[in-house]
Amino acid sequence: MASYKVNAIVFKSKEIGEADRLLTVFSQHYGKLTLMAKGVRRPISRKAGCLQPFNLVKLVVAKTRTWHIITEAETIQCYTQIVESLSKAGAAYYLAELADQLVPLEQKNEAVFILLKRFFSQLDQGKLYPKDLFNYAFELTQILGFGPPEQVTDLKSLEHYLESVIEKELNSKFLLRQL
Repeated sequence: MASYKVNAIVFKSKEIGEADRLLTVFSQHYGKLTLMAKGVRRPISRKAGCLQPFNLVKLVVAKTRTWHIITEAETIQCYTQIVESLSKAGAAYYLAELADQLVPLEQKNEAVFILLKRFFSQLDQGKLYPKDLFNYAFELTQILGFGPPEQVTDLKSLEHYLESVIEKELNSKFLLRQL
């Protein structure tokens, strides 16, 4: 069983079975990954605190035939201000959902990782304004080659354009509030 180390930002999690979670993360060197965190929902789990949404973490992952399993987890940066504010959490979920929907699994894109890390840091420090969210979303689409047409000048028109690209409605747009 081969293993690898990865720095990643946790996007979302889904409960599996009695004690496991399936995590979607975006890593610096491997892109978007789906990883299994075995036993993380047990009260004695040491990994549970690290694997919360929007944390920047260092992971050791073992490859198996079915899943890539997290064997070790360490928090590099915990963005506490994001999870304590509904408007900041809404903005974070919005950009994370865009990256999740637009980036295929296991496709390396270091520019997207750097953009997300910069966005979460700025959001956590309270230095992000509504226009900045549009700029980050716009930059993400350009990095990924989905550059919107010229008539896209605000977040609402960008949402409509992106929903036509991914062919479904964005769930997190309802969480957005004024920053």
